[in-house]
Amino acid sequence: MRVVTFNLCNGGIDNGDDARLRRQLDRLAGLDADVVALQEAKYWAEPNTRLFHGGRPFHLAKGVLGMDGFLVPSEHDGCHLAFFVRTGRVRVVQEKHTVGAPYWHAVGHLRALVDGMVTSFVNVHLAPSTPRLREIEAESLALKVRKGEPIVMMGDWNAVPTTYAGTSGDRRKLDHQAAFALSEVGLRDAAVAMGVTAPTVTKPLPYPCDRIYFKGLTPTSFQVGTGDWASDHLPAIGDFDLMPPNR
Repeated sequence: MRVVTFNLCNGGIDNGDDARLRRQLDRLAGLDADVVALQEAKYWAEPNTRLFHGGRPFHLAKGVLGMDGFLVPSEHDGCHLAFFVRTGRVRVVQEKHTVGAPYWHAVGHLRALVDGMVTSFVNVHLAPSTPRLREIEAESLALKVRKGEPIVMMGDWNAVPTTYAGTSGDRRKLDHQAAFALSEVGLRDAAVAMGVTAPTVTKPLPYPCDRIYFKGLTPTSFQVGTGDWASDHLPAIGDFDLMPPNR
């Protein structure tokens, strides 16, 4: 099973032009993922309506990716979360999204059957510049971890893993506390497990903030996208065996 998380940067839209988004979607489609988690899906909701509906960019993404889509509204800045799952391979059985406090943006959460096994997929975008709130968000995410159910929790954490040794840069980003809170409930970082230290944000501060956590699965590979992804982030790509570790 392959999962991908990617921050689009401003929804992939520039002054109403979706050319950058189309390039990003073409590249994402080439990854042949089973689950794609996107952050900062700005302008993806239908504007000026009382109800939250997906707009043209969201439906464009579903068509280009050839996947079922789920859009979760952000509490701040229009940075919505978008989930896409491979039709046939991943069958969603429950949506458990969370919008509102304590989360700065929102949490996308799908429970789905993958090869007959119910697995949770969580899409997050933690607070951009508030380490204390990120720690609270990460502690609250423990509620998404079900005993005995495999889980993949991915997104833009706006912070670093427990193993990160960098000391220079913005202290609001060089924050380990959210990662420690996740480790307390048994979640592991796929990049750390596979020995990958490449940053997913390259400027102004290179650091690995787009990460994939897991529990009850076995990671088989982890990589960071290369080349031009038309964003200030690079995608994180994780492959997993659905068999639990040590089995």
